Amino acid sequence: MEKEKPQEEKKNVMARAELISLVFNLGFTIAIPIALFTYSGRVLDKNLNSSPLFILIGALFAVAISSFLVYKKISKLI
Repeated sequence: MEKEKPQEEKKNVMARAELISLVFNLGFTIAIPIALFTYSGRVLDKNLNSSPLFILIGALFAVAISSFLVYKKISKLI
């Protein structure tokens, strides 16, 4: 019985590590496109003097891409 406890603890630690890795991975999958496309929209708006238009387009596009990428990653797990 005593030998089973360290193995169970090791499995729990590995499961927690995998969960933390998944959370960080999903966080970056969401944050990077939003930051990239929103910033690109800001630059375009500044250069073309079209205030919130490209920021909004970039943000919506980023949300769509992020949603698709998260869906793909989650569907692999299920």
